[in-house]
Amino acid sequence: MSSCKKILLVNAVEWAPIYPLDHPLRNVPRWYQRHFDSDPNVEWLVRGYGELPVAEAISAADGVIMTGSPRDAWTDDPINELMCDVVRSCLDSLKPFLGVCYGHQILGRTLGANVGRHPAGLQLGPVLMNLSDEGKQDALFDGTGDSFEALSGHADYVAEIPKETVLLASGGVTTVQGIRWGERIYGVQFHPEMNADILQFLWQARITDWKGKASFDLAQQVAAIHDTPVGVKVLKNFVEKLSLIHI
Repeated sequence: MSSCKKILLVNAVEWAPIYPLDHPLRNVPRWYQRHFDSDPNVEWLVRGYGELPVAEAISAADGVIMTGSPRDAWTDDPINELMCDVVRSCLDSLKPFLGVCYGHQILGRTLGANVGRHPAGLQLGPVLMNLSDEGKQDALFDGTGDSFEALSGHADYVAEIPKETVLLASGGVTTVQGIRWGERIYGVQFHPEMNADILQFLWQARITDWKGKASFDLAQQVAAIHDTPVGVKVLKNFVEKLSLIHI
């Protein structure tokens, strides 16, 4: 029996030409994998945009993570439908799943919740997350404390708690920051995988395009982003505690 855990990472990011091909931070899998470099018992199965996972890839994994994306999860298009199919497969098989930002919104959409533009617009940078009573008892948040900072970068949101889910965390102007369906199906609106360098890399290139769209000085906000090391515990808890042991 092997103790190796196989994590399927569904990379939903579409890179715009403004991001240099050779930039070391233009590597979404590394945003996640780097937190487990010292753990030889975690194996990553990566499916990028355009090579979405088939049923066999999901079946072979002990847990599935769906990343964030510049895509809008609420639009009706073939890619979003395929992403919803990934979530449905995890729901049907009770496969441990963690949706991050866009992945969280795809989970909410699949569960029938209203997903759309946040009325407050773009939210960017560290946000104080507050756990619900259920969140305080959930293994996903072991070691975070009742409140903790996590990095955020989104203009869309899950507008309501999906049916048959438990609200685990709220923060800032977004009520639905963390949810659980069943025992091991999770979504978090924030980014436990990121640090300040990654989030600044993503948004420094977009300051001009987003000028006037944010309710704050975007350049100043980007410069002020700082690391939130407690937030990564959520990612580590999912991989180390909530994924099934591969047999």
